[in-house]
Amino acid sequence: MANENYRLNTVEKMLPRALEAIVLCKILDAKKNKVPKSYKGYISSFGAGIVLSGLLPTIAIFSEKKNDDNRSEEDRSLVLNAIWHIMNERAPLNENGEQVNEKHLLYLAVQSSSNHFKQQLLIEKITNAAIALKHALRTFEIEK
Repeated sequence: MANENYRLNTVEKMLPRALEAIVLCKILDAKKNKVPKSYKGYISSFGAGIVLSGLLPTIAIFSEKKNDDNRSEEDRSLVLNAIWHIMNERAPLNENGEQVNEKHLLYLAVQSSSNHFKQQLLIEKITNAAIALKHALRTFEIEK
């Protein structure tokens, strides 16, 4: 029970940054003032991906940028940018969203892979940020 309360408190503290990240990391389509439907699925599947495949493979998959050959509807790497933004209070974004970079999460995942304790701490922090992002997403209108 204590662990559940800790997680709830941690996620609750991350919610303001999660709301900010949805806008600053351009998950929100500013022209339509809606979030593309595909991001709801990306954010939901992120946590499951960590549990099923592990941290490093999940981050690698989400690091893929959208291009013409990519079949995904939207840029999944924006989810990692948002998670990075939520986790790092002292790393604010400029208005172009340039400071946050999903490669930082990939780098941390690689660095922590040799130390089980560090990896578990990183997984917990990333998972909490992903949960906060999922909750924050519910406050925005989703495209149909």
